[in-house]
Amino acid sequence: MTRSRLYHLSPKVVRDTIQKAVDQADELHRLEKELVELLWEVDQHRYYVRVGYNSLRGFCVGALLFSDTQAQRIVTSVRRYEPTPNFGQKSDTLKCEAVKSEDGSVDKENRP
Repeated sequence: MTRSRLYHLSPKVVRDTIQKAVDQADELHRLEKELVELLWEVDQHRYYVRVGYNSLRGFCVGALLFSDTQAQRIVTSVRRYEPTPNFGQKSDTLKCEAVKSEDGSVDKENRP
């Protein structure tokens, strides 16, 4: 019985290929999230009507060239999307810090 070709590849090649796939998937998820956010705004204001489409799904198929299945999945994601309230740039810099006493335990009385 011979081993599969997989075992003849260098571990570095396998590791690099897997890492590249993970990086590409991360990028795809990030771009999909941005697309859903943009399409949510398009749907809220019905911008697709101004460019000649009757529905968001029609816009996704006609203008964005998604298949019917892809368009339906995206429209479902857009309808489920709930934007988070924007409290300004300050919220990005806020950090919750617990005050530790000298022995390393968390001091609950001084916690914010």
